[in-house]
Amino acid sequence: MSIYFEIGPEPVAEKLGKQTFWLGIALLIVGAIGIFLPEFLALTINYFLAWLLILAAVFMGYLTWITPYKDLSSWLKPILLLAVGILLFVFPTAGIATLTLLLALYFIMDAAINFALARQIYPMKGWGWMVFNGIVTFVLALLAAYGWPETSGVFLGVIVGISLFLDGAVFTRVGWELKKKHKVEIE
Repeated sequence: MSIYFEIGPEPVAEKLGKQTFWLGIALLIVGAIGIFLPEFLALTINYFLAWLLILAAVFMGYLTWITPYKDLSSWLKPILLLAVGILLFVFPTAGIATLTLLLALYFIMDAAINFALARQIYPMKGWGWMVFNGIVTFVLALLAAYGWPETSGVFLGVIVGISLFLDGAVFTRVGWELKKKHKVEIE
């Protein structure tokens, strides 16, 4: 039994539309920033996640506060979110090392998704780029795990940058092919 839907390239072209090309350009730019300023991107990712967790803790705490039936266990999630957010904020090096290991796991899943997407859009031009992206992403996962935790600070920024840059290249290529073959407008 296959989990893939068999669809032709025309509905895919209509769904992806003109945004695919510009999404690719944006990802190329952010990826380049990560490659050339890896420590900056690693710290940005760490602090962004820390603030998101703290904000989630505030919202969950408010929700717990207004709930009529609350006990100590209902405060566990907001307290845990707040604690992890504060720890990431106070100990960015440990946070970056942890995020690098989690990113290695994410890249393994991302590679599998790229292979599945390549199978779905085959034989449309650009499917080979998806396979290439999957292979490179899988290699990045292995490298992230291999250099951990000593190289986490630089490596987190570089591997996120490379991954985003490759995603940008793929989406730009696919968007350009959509423009050429399926007459999708790129404004």
